[in-house]
Amino acid sequence: MAILNGSQVILKADDAAATAVSLIGGQKNVTFNSNNELINISDKNSRNSNFIGGLFNETISLSSFYVVDDAAFAYLQTAVRTGVTVSIERWQGETNADTPAKSETADCFVSSITESFAHDGAGDVEVSLQVTGAWV
Repeated sequence: MAILNGSQVILKADDAAATAVSLIGGQKNVTFNSNNELINISDKNSRNSNFIGGLFNETISLSSFYVVDDAAFAYLQTAVRTGVTVSIERWQGETNADTPAKSETADCFVSSITESFAHDGAGDVEVSLQVTGAWV
């Protein structure tokens, strides 16, 4: 994977059941956390540990999340409350490209929405997603 500037990675969240793509929002910062839950297969006769790969797990954290309108935010709130999935698209662009090329898509559960409002500042929304299934 080439080195990417943070502005070159864009996420789109869409209603997984929708027939047409409708943008819910995007973010200022994104973190992809991937981990492999290892299975210990060590032998009691050896002091050395041995493992095999287990379940792959991926979460996504979006900070300073921008939601396009009230209906889109209401959809996200419904998704976290009812357990429906949203579809995520991860885009990567070339350093000098005007339009990024679509990279991959996955379905996700909205695991949390955190809203914070400063006394004399703008509100901020953070969204956490749990990938279900594989990226395609």
